[in-house]
Amino acid sequence: MRIVHLSDIHFSEAYYLPEIADGMLESINRYSPDIVVITGDLTENGLAAMSGFGGCLQGKKELAVDTII
Repeated sequence: MRIVHLSDIHFSEAYYLPEIADGMLESINRYSPDIVVITGDLTENGLAAMSGFGGCLQGKKELAVDTII
């Protein structure tokens, strides 16, 4: 089983660069993981940022993995 672990990504509107996020997704997909585990802070501003900032969650649709934790 191959697991990719991401931690403390801290996405925010001020620092979100699509090309960096796309590169991260491509790198993850190259490993062909069975599971991607995301821990720590996904956004810079907590839950309030998640409703207004979709960039950090849109990438989940582009991951070639069935399970994201």
